Amino acid sequence: MTDVETSQHKHVSEQGDTVLEGDGGEAPVAAGKKTRLRKKLALVIGAIVVVFTILVGLAVFRLSISPVSVSTFLNQIESLAEGALPEGQTLEIEDALVSLADQGGFALRLTGVSLRDADTVLLSSPRIDLVVDLFDLLSYKIRPTEIFIPEMMAHVQRDQGGRFLIAGQDPGADAEVVGPPVRAQAAFYDPDEPEFVSLIYSMRRAIRPLADKDLTKRPPRILIKNTEINFDDAFEGQRRNFKNVAFSYNPTGADDDLWRIDFAADGRNGRIGFAMAEFPLEEGKTEDEGRSVEIRLADLSLADFAPRFADKSQNFQFASSFFGAARLDFDPKGELVDMRLSLDVGAGRLEFDAKDSAYLDEASFRFDWEPEIRALKLAHGKVMFGETGGTFRGVAVWPKKQQGDIRIALEGQDIKLAARDNANPAKMLEQLVLNMKIGRESGIATIERFAAIAKEGSVQGAGSMAR
Repeated sequence: MTDVETSQHKHVSEQGDTVLEGDGGEAPVAAGKKTRLRKKLALVIGAIVVVFTILVGLAVFRLSISPVSVSTFLNQIESLAEGALPEGQTLEIEDALVSLADQGGFALRLTGVSLRDADTVLLSSPRIDLVVDLFDLLSYKIRPTEIFIPEMMAHVQRDQGGRFLIAGQDPGADAEVVGPPVRAQAAFYDPDEPEFVSLIYSMRRAIRPLADKDLTKRPPRILIKNTEINFDDAFEGQRRNFKNVAFSYNPTGADDDLWRIDFAADGRNGRIGFAMAEFPLEEGKTEDEGRSVEIRLADLSLADFAPRFADKSQNFQFASSFFGAARLDFDPKGELVDMRLSLDVGAGRLEFDAKDSAYLDEASFRFDWEPEIRALKLAHGKVMFGETGGTFRGVAVWPKKQQGDIRIALEGQDIKLAARDNANPAKMLEQLVLNMKIGRESGIATIERFAAIAKEGSVQGAGSMAR
């Protein structure tokens, strides 16, 4: 034999496989063992997957028949609420169930939820679904990815200090005071600021948890339907009731926004629509990155936000819908550095009494707030009653203190006066001028100059009136 024949010869294995023994025979044997090991491992993993799938399938089938009560979650939630709720408030939950979520996946369903402060019901809902991950559910961890409330009643309040309380909770309690330095003594409402500016700061503070720059601290996605909101405005001394409310909150936003809120409710003229979203502030507005909040609203009537106008005994009635958009720019410290507002008014009748009315065909206004000079500018305004009307511009300047006067200057150009259903020719006003002041505390309006100027002559006057 040759050297090769001496060192290697064929051998038939028990399995019938032909291998070479000698110096090169060990590698094929090892390869065969690894192959058999992989097959066994694959069988084990496959069996585990099958068993897991069967268990999940059985769980889904069981939950599709009816939810399963889990008292462990109920005890955990009640314990968390006891340490978080303000003194005097109590949370009651009938049961905690594991169920299938309406949007797919699993949900921890809380039934018969009620939050009370003494005899006042702050929130009640027959059902609240916390959509959770399956593994969190198995490890008894409450980390919802979505909150779904198909029906609810909630109480919202603005207290006498201008602070918003939602279901008795102050959402901005742990947040820093926002706004200019003067607000250090007035965390919720600064009487020296214009009323609308302080309202903006109060609302900004109330939604602070939803807009936290740290995404991990924001709430999960929220979807609420068929809700009634009772709004008690102690600051204005008024109450409002919003029915059939729908609300959604997306913590990560869509497209280029950072977060988004959508709100709808039944109004006098149909469904009130409201949307709010936040964007990074444009470069050049501030040295560091600030935030810009954009707001849209539709089909809002005068009686929806000022209930006294819903009273038919009032001398003034106006049922038209308002449509608006606003952009609020904040610097990194939370101070309002710019505001732009557009407001369009739909056609409708203005009734001053049973025998005196006018029909508005269209009205639109564009405002710009300049905080450095505390001035709200009417950049463009247009009002038309049939052929009567024209364009306007003006400015209102607020004093630095509450005790001062708001000074207003308004000017109209090329105003046309044409009575409806009247054969007489229209008249033209070359200029309409109004200069006045309003005492912020007294409410007394003093007209320093009113002038309607035409080619034929002019009418001028002055006077005052109190509310």
